[in-house]
Amino acid sequence: MASRFSLQLLRRPAQHYTTRCRASPSIPCRFYATADSSAPTSAPFMATLKTELKTAMRNKDTLRLTVLRAIMSHNLNASKTKTPLRTDADLVLAIMRMRRAVEDARAEAKQVGREDLATKADEEVKMYEDIEKLSGVEVLGAPELEPIVRTQVDALYEPGAKTNVLVGKVMGKVKAATAGKIFEPQLLSSLVKKAIQEREEQ
Repeated sequence: MASRFSLQLLRRPAQHYTTRCRASPSIPCRFYATADSSAPTSAPFMATLKTELKTAMRNKDTLRLTVLRAIMSHNLNASKTKTPLRTDADLVLAIMRMRRAVEDARAEAKQVGREDLATKADEEVKMYEDIEKLSGVEVLGAPELEPIVRTQVDALYEPGAKTNVLVGKVMGKVKAATAGKIFEPQLLSSLVKKAIQEREEQ
């Protein structure tokens, strides 16, 4: 049965569900994004979003306004913490988390037969995806990560080495090689373990 918390995500204004990415508030959705020490105090993409907000207001695009205001609210809240969103990668990472929150709520709405809420969530998910693409930040999937992973596994692999130690080393190298880009650590972890297993079987 769907949790009451998750369904409330779709009934409330978007800004109320921007800080957690899963139905349970105790399970954060993690992505990796890297940035250098010379990063600006505010993500450059925020300027684009502000322009998009003005356009949405002129066009009376309620859905886009809701999503953009939620993103800006999240950015403002983050600016008051020790981890502000200084780069576009940081900002898009946060937007992806927000999208995941809506996706989780959509799935649970469908489970309890609330097609009205599921439809609303579908529209919001598409809007978040559009904004992610607008950012120009590269999100790496399996096709992009696999060759990087295999290169690092081949370079670091030693017969008899502990798998968990090798996994950590490879993931560290991959993160360094993909600075400024975003990927899901669960995906990377599975790709690394698979590549190590295949290397051991050679």
